[in-house]
Amino acid sequence: MGLVGRMLSSAARGAGEIIAIEGLGAASEAIGNATKSVGNVIEKHRIWRDNNYIASRPNNTYLYLQLIETGLPAEMHVFDQEGDEPYSITGTVGKPMFSFEVKREGRVVGTIKKELLALRVPLIHERSPINLDVTTADGSKFTIKTKLTPNGRRYDVEPCGWRVRSLTKLMADFTAKKDEETIFRVSRRSGYEVPTYLLDFEDEVYADLALLISLGIIYDNCFGD
Repeated sequence: MGLVGRMLSSAARGAGEIIAIEGLGAASEAIGNATKSVGNVIEKHRIWRDNNYIASRPNNTYLYLQLIETGLPAEMHVFDQEGDEPYSITGTVGKPMFSFEVKREGRVVGTIKKELLALRVPLIHERSPINLDVTTADGSKFTIKTKLTPNGRRYDVEPCGWRVRSLTKLMADFTAKKDEETIFRVSRRSGYEVPTYLLDFEDEVYADLALLISLGIIYDNCFGD
C-alpha cells in the first residue's frame, strides 16, 4: 500500500473511533481534514516530480498543455512556468476528427487538422494511416504521417525531416528528433485533475511548430482509430 493508501486507511480507522465517541458529524469533519491533507501530499509530490523533470534540462523552455474539454468545441489551455497563458487555442474535436487554430498574443501562429482520409496508398507496415496537416502563419505546410513500429506509433514530419517516437505503445511520452538532434519532448504528467502534458524545447524558434505538432499527436492518440 502506498503513502496515500496508508493515510486514507488510517483516517478511516480514526473516523470509526470518533463515531463511537463523538458521533457522525465529528467523524465526517475528521475525514474531510484527512482528505485535504492527502490532497496536499499529492500536490506536493506532483510539484516535486515536475521540478525534478524540469531540472534535468534547466536551459529548456517548458509549456504545460492541459485538456479541459474534448467535445465540440474543445478547450485546451497552455501555461508557461510562471502560470501565464502565452497561447490560446480554439477548435473542435469529434471522433476521429479534430481541427485547431493556435494564437499567440492574438496573432494566428498556425492550424493543425486531421485529414478524413489519407491520400497515399498504405504500406504493409502502416497501421490506420492518417495525415495531420499543419499550416503555419507564413503559409508553410507540414504533413505528419503515422508509421507502425514494434513499440507502437511513429510520426514522420515532412518535409522538415523530424521523426517523433515513443518508448511506449501509448503516445503519452514522445520525442521529436532530426537525426540525432532533439527538437522537442512531451511528457504526460500525473497528479492533475485533467490530462496534462509538459512540452519542452531548447530552441525557441521551434516553439510554435512544436506546439502544433504536439497538439495533433496528443489528440490523434486520444481520438485516433
